[in-house]
Amino acid sequence: MIAPMEKLVVAGPRRLARELLAELQRAGVVHIDPLRPEELEAYALSEEEKAQLKEWERIAAGAEQAAKLLGLELEPQKPFTGSQAEVAQALEPVVQKASVLAGERERLLEELEFLRLYRGAVEALAELVDGLDRSRWLRVLPVLLEKEELVAGLEAALAEALPERYVLAAKPAGEVWAAAVVVLNGEADAARAALGRLGLSEFRLPGAYADLSLSEAKLKMAERARLAPGELESVEEAIRALVREAREKLMAIWTRAKDEIERLKRLESLARGRFSFGLFGWVPVSKKSRVEDALERLRERVVYAFEPVDEHHEADRVPVTLENPAWIRPFETLVTFLNVPKYGTWDPSWVLAAFFPFWFGMIVGDIGYAMLFWLLARFLGGYVRRGEPLVLDLFGMKLAPAALDNTVRILKPMVFWTVVFGILYGEFFGNFLEHLGVFYVPGHGEGLFRILIPRTLGAT
Repeated sequence: MIAPMEKLVVAGPRRLARELLAELQRAGVVHIDPLRPEELEAYALSEEEKAQLKEWERIAAGAEQAAKLLGLELEPQKPFTGSQAEVAQALEPVVQKASVLAGERERLLEELEFLRLYRGAVEALAELVDGLDRSRWLRVLPVLLEKEELVAGLEAALAEALPERYVLAAKPAGEVWAAAVVVLNGEADAARAALGRLGLSEFRLPGAYADLSLSEAKLKMAERARLAPGELESVEEAIRALVREAREKLMAIWTRAKDEIERLKRLESLARGRFSFGLFGWVPVSKKSRVEDALERLRERVVYAFEPVDEHHEADRVPVTLENPAWIRPFETLVTFLNVPKYGTWDPSWVLAAFFPFWFGMIVGDIGYAMLFWLLARFLGGYVRRGEPLVLDLFGMKLAPAALDNTVRILKPMVFWTVVFGILYGEFFGNFLEHLGVFYVPGHGEGLFRILIPRTLGAT
């Protein structure tokens, strides 16, 4: 059902505005709307409040960055206590450690990918050159070719540019061909020009390998291929240790920052006088006592009043909150996905909860397909139990455990009714069991169980 709402109006001294918003935020049931009476101005943040908002946004962004680097999914928790400076001080070492470790992990992953792609080619080139790249009089130009046919073209281009003044050797290196061109130092530019005419260029090693000979690069690559995986595992373990150490703190800091940002931004929804403020909001009637308890803590310092909603004139403004039994709640997702019902109308959630699984089962009606949906529910339920989101990279989606839990709760009655109608129709991936004599249609064969509602006729 759509929860009945009441209007809430609060007035008090301006110095209590943020304290009031903190109390209402803890109550968690008030939807605040902008209050703009002609007699009062809109609340404008002071320079100090603007600076605080900017700093809290920086803290929230830092927590989100650290969480992303550590692979954490941030969830609201009990907020971190302390001043803004203390929160920032607690966050700083976590962000620094996460940045350093994530940077080191990225570097090692890039190095391992480089070794995977080019180690074989460098080994082949080192065997072809056999130390000639250390000569004072000769220049070795290593080249990687996509296919063997390009070797003949390279040979022809070099023969034209440097007749009988070059050596070319080539051999396969995995998916490419490694070629080494050896010329005199003074003719290196002419050889490069010949390569350029074919759309080729000299293969140069990057970074720490740039100043090494091919044989030295081969040895260093072999060493790094042996050591880098262990270093990567050490970094990964350090990241896991940091996650265990900082997870709760990071989420608490992020929650505190988001709460403070929300409160500061909500101040702009208030109206203000010279020394006072006014607040307007909506409260579900069933949660009214929680708001009264929150306001009780500011008793004798603020005044407030609850007013009934005029459904005829205010229905378009009233926020909609759905209140349903636990077995209906998962189907609220389907309702809100299509369109939230207007206040004062009716909530179709119970209709979906009662009839959607039934109609689904009647249409699908196959025991085999019911098993597949049951396996899907089990698969999604594993993410729910572990508290992990399901990431669908193909669609760019990340489904939170709460959303997956609702999906599992919807799938269960769908599976039940699909099995029921599958038995009534006698279908298991079509009429497979009918062919095996498990189900039968009277007059069209024999079997163990009679099909009560035949949809197809089995083999006779």
